[in-house]
Amino acid sequence: MFLKCLDIVGFKSFADKTHIDFADGITSLLGPNGCGKSNIVDSIKWVLGEQSTKTLRAGRMEDVIFNGTDKRKPLQYAEVALTIDNSERNLPTDLTEVEIKRRVFRSGESEYYINKNRCLLKNIRELFFDTGVGKSAYSILEQGKIDQILSQRPEDRRYIFEEAAGISRFKMECNEASKKIERTDENINQAESLMKVEKRSYESLKTQAEKAKSYNELVKRQLSVDVDIHYSKLKTYLALKDMRSERNKSLAAQVEALKSSLESFRVNIEEEQARMQSESQKSHSLQYAINRNEEAVNSRNDKIAFLESTYRDYINAKKEAENRAESIKSSLDRDKSELERMQAELDEKHQILEESQRQVKRANLMLSDDLKLIDDFKAKVTAEENLISENEEVIEKLGASLKEVVDSLASELDKMMGERYSFKRRSSAEKNFNDRLDMMIRDLKEKAELQKSISSFSDKIISFENIILSLQELKNDFLSYKETIPPFIDSFLSPDGLLTKKREISDKEALLRDSNVRSREKIVSFKSQISSLEVEVDNLRDTIKNMEIQLASVEAGISSFKAVKDNLERSIDEKEISFADSQSAITIANSRIEATANQLRQADSEKAELLNQIIELKKQLKELQDEINERYSALSSKEKEKNDTIDKINYLNNEIEKNELWINNTQDLIQNLYASFYNTYSRNLKEFEDRMDAELGEQVLLENELAEIKKQLQTLGPNINHMAVDEFEGAKERYEFLQKQLDDMYKSKHDLETVLAEIETRSKEMFLNTYKQISENFQVMFRRLFGGGRAEITLQDPENVLTSGIDIFAQPPGKKLISLTLLSGGERSMTAVALLFATYMVKPSPFCILDEIDAALDDKNIGFFLSVLEDFAKDSQFIIITHNKHTVMGSASLLGVTQMEAGVSTTVSYKLARIKGEAVILNENDNQVDFDSEGRRT
Repeated sequence: MFLKCLDIVGFKSFADKTHIDFADGITSLLGPNGCGKSNIVDSIKWVLGEQSTKTLRAGRMEDVIFNGTDKRKPLQYAEVALTIDNSERNLPTDLTEVEIKRRVFRSGESEYYINKNRCLLKNIRELFFDTGVGKSAYSILEQGKIDQILSQRPEDRRYIFEEAAGISRFKMECNEASKKIERTDENINQAESLMKVEKRSYESLKTQAEKAKSYNELVKRQLSVDVDIHYSKLKTYLALKDMRSERNKSLAAQVEALKSSLESFRVNIEEEQARMQSESQKSHSLQYAINRNEEAVNSRNDKIAFLESTYRDYINAKKEAENRAESIKSSLDRDKSELERMQAELDEKHQILEESQRQVKRANLMLSDDLKLIDDFKAKVTAEENLISENEEVIEKLGASLKEVVDSLASELDKMMGERYSFKRRSSAEKNFNDRLDMMIRDLKEKAELQKSISSFSDKIISFENIILSLQELKNDFLSYKETIPPFIDSFLSPDGLLTKKREISDKEALLRDSNVRSREKIVSFKSQISSLEVEVDNLRDTIKNMEIQLASVEAGISSFKAVKDNLERSIDEKEISFADSQSAITIANSRIEATANQLRQADSEKAELLNQIIELKKQLKELQDEINERYSALSSKEKEKNDTIDKINYLNNEIEKNELWINNTQDLIQNLYASFYNTYSRNLKEFEDRMDAELGEQVLLENELAEIKKQLQTLGPNINHMAVDEFEGAKERYEFLQKQLDDMYKSKHDLETVLAEIETRSKEMFLNTYKQISENFQVMFRRLFGGGRAEITLQDPENVLTSGIDIFAQPPGKKLISLTLLSGGERSMTAVALLFATYMVKPSPFCILDEIDAALDDKNIGFFLSVLEDFAKDSQFIIITHNKHTVMGSASLLGVTQMEAGVSTTVSYKLARIKGEAVILNENDNQVDFDSEGRRT
């Protein structure tokens, strides 16, 4: 793979469409400074995807568009197309030629193409991954990039090794995987937050829904069981009623048959019947009364059994209510104790709150007092400063007056002073006076000593005369001294004299200055007190702020505590209501037990009374039957038959009447069933007539089941959210959806982490292999380029291969192993070239563009450089921007860049040849051309 050609339109100084063909081997790019050679390199970097305007030497991306000259207008777009030979299939495509193109408009819009197909910048970068080609790969090496490779941070040198190791694509995939993991973590955090909220709603609604569902099922089951109980009783009553009705029909038919047979006996026994009628009627009455009493006894037995069952149910209900009341009472007592404790704690918190409020109030009062003091002191400072200003004005006026007085005094002195008042004369007079005075003192001392030894009076007179004489001489000396003092001094010192005025002005000025000093001292004192007060104010404000924060915290705690207390009070109210309900249930059960017991006693009493009546009636009936038997004993067989028939008719009539009574009672029971069901469920029992044909269970079991259902309904309580089932379905659907999403994200994160670990492991192996090869090749290439020496490449952190920085040490021949920063420019360039070629030995780039990297090399190093370059040119294509003749002469082909028109670059092709054994440069017309040291054609 190598560069085949480059087409440029409107890119920087290439205003016209420019086509450049590249040859194999080494190609030198020549031209004077500023002609646009580096613009060709920039265009290649730009078409390969460079986005940094600083790297492209531009301020904005639109700056790469030809901006016009004095003779040309600016263009509206720039376009660069790079054609690459891919016959060796180094690029991931089966095409033998690949053209990449980039276009930018002044509007800022950019376009990218691969083989004339619109694509993304990402597609172009991925095309050249791990080929050594790209905007940041080692296929383009500039003078500035040499310093970048050698001087930049060790962590930033890795890109050369990563590109050579072929892990750039893996690195990008790692970065993308890491970003996906980060996004997945963010999504997981968001989903978990939503899950927490949804789970609370889900669990709450689940509990309510289960409770509502249980309640509905129990209510439904209660209705079903109660319907079965009622229909079980109804079926029993209807069966008995039908049976009794059929029995009456049969008995009535028998009675009618017997009555028709009695007609033949009527005439014969009419008289006997008349006599026996009263007795028969009485007998029938007694028998009827006995039958009715027996039926009543049976009815009482049924009622007693029913009442005993009801009594047991009420006893059980009372026990359950008492147990429930005891449990509620125990819980209520605990809650009340807790409420009392919480009330005490709340009172304590209120006391703390009130104390904190009082402290805040006191602090605010102190703050107000301090601020007032500060204002007072500031007012005093202002007053003192005003006083100082006023004094300064007066002092300034006094200074002017003092200056006038001093000037007047100096003028007067100049007028009055002469030679007779000279300093020399005054000094001489002072000396004479002092000498005379000293002499007199010595003489007096001598006279005093002499007076001690001489006691005669004459000597004393002589002594005093000498003293008088000396005093006279002293007076003369004083007059001489006084003549040296100008007489006008007294006039100056008089109350109206100049010196007196000066002294008065000075005294006033001194007083004012003393006043200012005192005022300034007061100001300093006031300001010191103000500073102290301001510090105290700041402290008070901080204290108030902290106290207010504490106050807010206490208030928040009280609010929270009140909420807990209110909840507890509501719980106590609810439990008291439940306890009252339980007590009410106990009371109701007691009243029902009492009523049922009374009913039982009454039923037992009625039953006993009926049994006694039956015994008595049977006794009467027996006596009557005995009497009738005695009367019938005399009757003939016909009479006996007639009597037997009549007895049978009577018996059948009694049976019919008894059955009619049973039928009426049964009908009443049936009506009571319908009424009871309607009163309980507000529904007509006939709505469930289909249950008549169903198989019903035993009534006792059904009644036990109904009691258990009612007990369970009481356990569930009155607060049932009947909408919870529907709400729970929606919450369940949302919860399961979020859970599924969260599970998918966890799985996605695990898969990404697994892929990331595999990529990192593989990248580490590939990087280490490449690093070792480049390290060995770097030492060999360094010795070859420098003709000796030693160089090293080391990992800063061998434990973290994929992030470790890479240090480079070089030791040119004759020097110690030193850091790269101490190398000369040529040595740095050669070291960078050694690293580049060491990388090429591991993974050569298909082509390489070198921009003036030989600028700092001397002739000797140029020789080393070219010898190595020729070896690598066998496998790679090199394009060198250079001004060095040795480099040019070592090239296989030449490309020239010039500006025939100011600001517009054009290209010219050259080739190398030999004339008379010397290497020369020929143009397209095979004419020899020369270039100066700056690349200009001569």
